[in-house]
Amino acid sequence: MEWNVLYTCKKKQQLQASIIRSENPLFTRVSVNNIVAFISSYELVTGCTSTKQESKRDKSKPFCNIYCCDIVSPWNVFLVTRKTMPITILEWDPTGEHLLIGDTQGRLELWGKTNHILSDWHQLHYVNLPGETIIQAEFFQSGRAMTIAFDKRDNNQYMEKFQNIKYMPSVRKFGGIAENGCLVVTSTGLLGAFLIPYNNGTNQTTTAPTELLPVTETLGLVRNFVTTAAISYAKVPSRSGYFRVAVTNTEMKTDFMVHCFRVEVTMVNNKLSITSKSLPAFFGTESSDQRKITNLKWMITNDCDSLIVTENLPSTCVTNMWTLTHKPITIHKFLQTAAKTDVFKHYSWTNQFQYESQANVVALTSTKNPFDSVFVYLLMSDNTIHILRRDFKLVSTINYSTIENTFKMEPLSKMPRVDRQLAALEITFMSHLLVAVDNLGDLCAIKIPQFYTEQCSSPIQLVNYKTTLLEYCLVTGIDASDVLMTMKPNYIENVLEKLSDNFSRQNSSTQQFYYVNSLTMKTNLARLLPNGQTRVNDLTSLIMLHSILVAFKSLLRPSELTNYEKGPSESLAMVLSESNPDIDKVLMNLDAKDFTLEASVLPSLQQLIQWVSDLALNILTRLPVDTFKTANINKSTDYDICKDIVALNSIRELLVMIRYWGLLEKNCLPVFTKSAENIDILVTLFRLLTKLSFNPSEPDEVLLDECCSLPTQVVIPPTVTNCMNTPSLTLHVHPQQFQYNIEPDFLRYSRLNVMEDNNNDVFMDAISHFVMGRNPQSMKHCLRCGTSTYMKNLAKTVAMNAWEHRWSSSCICGGQWTLLKN
Repeated sequence: MEWNVLYTCKKKQQLQASIIRSENPLFTRVSVNNIVAFISSYELVTGCTSTKQESKRDKSKPFCNIYCCDIVSPWNVFLVTRKTMPITILEWDPTGEHLLIGDTQGRLELWGKTNHILSDWHQLHYVNLPGETIIQAEFFQSGRAMTIAFDKRDNNQYMEKFQNIKYMPSVRKFGGIAENGCLVVTSTGLLGAFLIPYNNGTNQTTTAPTELLPVTETLGLVRNFVTTAAISYAKVPSRSGYFRVAVTNTEMKTDFMVHCFRVEVTMVNNKLSITSKSLPAFFGTESSDQRKITNLKWMITNDCDSLIVTENLPSTCVTNMWTLTHKPITIHKFLQTAAKTDVFKHYSWTNQFQYESQANVVALTSTKNPFDSVFVYLLMSDNTIHILRRDFKLVSTINYSTIENTFKMEPLSKMPRVDRQLAALEITFMSHLLVAVDNLGDLCAIKIPQFYTEQCSSPIQLVNYKTTLLEYCLVTGIDASDVLMTMKPNYIENVLEKLSDNFSRQNSSTQQFYYVNSLTMKTNLARLLPNGQTRVNDLTSLIMLHSILVAFKSLLRPSELTNYEKGPSESLAMVLSESNPDIDKVLMNLDAKDFTLEASVLPSLQQLIQWVSDLALNILTRLPVDTFKTANINKSTDYDICKDIVALNSIRELLVMIRYWGLLEKNCLPVFTKSAENIDILVTLFRLLTKLSFNPSEPDEVLLDECCSLPTQVVIPPTVTNCMNTPSLTLHVHPQQFQYNIEPDFLRYSRLNVMEDNNNDVFMDAISHFVMGRNPQSMKHCLRCGTSTYMKNLAKTVAMNAWEHRWSSSCICGGQWTLLKN
């Protein structure tokens, strides 16, 4: 089985000579947004420690630094917080927006991004359990989940292919709405639960963190010392779900028992209540006094019947899978009732599978979304990773030491001797990448062998499988970067075509709901192609065009509420369906009151109106060139916005609204540099676009001649293309080696290649579409596509405030925002 290491990200070479010996546990976690959070004893970000903090620091006790980075750009690493106490808990919430951190002093902290900036974090809430060591935590489940029905994976309909899993939330409040909270287990056998208040996302650094009061309860009848725990969530369709908690004590040499409990968290009089019930326990399989149970993990977070237990011995390590089964036992006939035969349900643990290895298990993880099969990934003490099937049969292994040797270009005598040891392992939500962190804080991304793809007998089955995974991410909102990073360029075109074909077969309501998600997925796919720059530009323009159209239509209000089925937008679409090329005659057939807005709102929309007009000019100008390429070269399957009838009609609708709003307020009209004052550019644009909408694939010669003469009538504005990552990460030879805080030049297009403007030092706001100048202050940019925009909200009207808020949480491509350094 072939393994592929995508990249490794390291510190500078000179920092590796000073080794900090730390016995603190290291963790790494990957959110649903493919943001990696990990712990390191080293300072990966320079300048993050003040002189006052450095003077108070105890050199014998190294800091626990919590960092985060995007899995697509791991060199951009950001500090979340720094702790002097060892960290024992590092968990993402189900939305991937907040990070839970727990330490050995019984303090839990919930951190969130400030204004959705990945490089700026602040503490939201904290919980204190004095004298306790937090060893495990699990967020409440919302009761909303979706899975792929692989028996219907060939079905084109989303609602048939993806099925909702019916189960109740962990904790419900009035009306059956899911509560947001967390359940924790401490080292003294104490259970704690607390509610997390709703956060609207407008995090401000001036707001002090609030303390949350937890509810506690003993795990068993008496409190015992616990060192390892695992929490699983049970799916119950009829009532509130419950948790199953498995604990053990690895310090005692006489008790090798794994205890299991059923824990229910309920709301009683608007307060949390915890109930714990003991379940059958079991002993380990080995009888040696020198054994030690090191890891407990449920096979799947929502599978409370299969538990993985690792036992380390002096010469070997044994990994077992225990299953909790229900065995019916018939009651003796003398104790039965006369009416029916009573059956008693008995719970018992069964050791189903076992795997032995020479090296000890350091960390383990398993498949998070078991679409077709479940695999277990073991990180061993000899720097190897083992893949096991559900029946614990070894599938494949990889040695991390061989990866390190590929980067050693200098002689061994000149390199400092460093003992590298992988310390943490985590899998992405789509189970396509493994993220590992070693004791030096270096990050490694490993492509997991996809066993289903090797079973595909034809390329069509492989394309269908990848398309199904991308559609699942499209519907659920899970980030698909790990799937995209592992795709090969030879079938990306087929996946794009299949994705578009399946989306066109959905009903109108489904298409309308997932339209922007579908365009974003196509844009990210086209970004992987070596010649996909033009297609990415067109798809990004289509996303922006659709968003502007929706924003403008939301400002319209009908003058009369007599007809609820026909609003201003429906009336406009009906009038435009007549294909009248005269924009003034179209205005005469509309009710002017339906399109009337306040005069104070219209000037704030001028930048968006200008962008729409510039886009229309560029489409018509490039139409003759695109038509010539299509006719004389090979007919390409690339997306071309000039041939998209939906995009053309959207521009026509916007031009009609712009024409009418210009009669109310001239300051909102677009600005053109014309050769003659008597030329009305809006009238010309609408007339040419209407002719083009008749037959976009084969425009007539008269229309092409008019488009060729258009640059003589008006100055065509330059096309400003956003910077975007190149597909080098997938096309170059793997593995790639990066350094923290140093962006590789070969992974992004230079601004000279993507900006068709002589003044390349001028920044353009890609959201509000105004010029920010040569040296703008407080600017943020996307980590994936390089889109730049102002950090501060400069909107002065409600309409523009809603527009900027639309892109506040993430970029157009779905990437995370970060502050742009000058």
